[in-house]
Amino acid sequence: MTAAVFLDRDGVLNVKAPEGRYITGWGQFELLPGVDAALRELRRRDPEARLIVVTNQRGVARGLIEAASLEDLHDRMRAELRLAGVELDGIYVCPHEADSCDCRKPEPGLLRQAVADFPEIELERSALIGDSLADLEAAHRFGCAAYLVGPSDRRRVVMAGAASRGVPVAGEAASLSALLRAYPTLQGVPA
Repeated sequence: MTAAVFLDRDGVLNVKAPEGRYITGWGQFELLPGVDAALRELRRRDPEARLIVVTNQRGVARGLIEAASLEDLHDRMRAELRLAGVELDGIYVCPHEADSCDCRKPEPGLLRQAVADFPEIELERSALIGDSLADLEAAHRFGCAAYLVGPSDRRRVVMAGAASRGVPVAGEAASLSALLRAYPTLQGVPA
């Protein structure tokens, strides 16, 4: 049995598009500073842990990006991370509009899909790192720890929403790198 670190994409791994906008091509995609080093650190801490991206991408349902173009973008992201010494174990995408499926976070369908593909994952040792209330709720509904990253003003709003809904948050920080410095263990992923 092994741990998994589930990672939201936009705002955790890459620069998030402005509110109401979408990343629709590779030219708009930019990894956040330090993400490659942070992912290498996660691998160093637990070489057996699964690194899995779980991302809502309703731009597909809205016709703003073709599914094939999104897959190409993810292939390029994987290649860039591979050049930096990081291999992702999987990328799970919800391409649907809100409220039309069980895979769009805050529903835990993407996490279920990942565990079906990697049955060795132990939820008690796993964590989801996201930048939104939907991410935190998905982790809570699925039974793994939730960590929040992002700018302090956004984190305050999301943390207030989590508190009002009774969603536990294991920790928070400005970025994935800062989170790993602040929390030597992520729900069973050793330092």
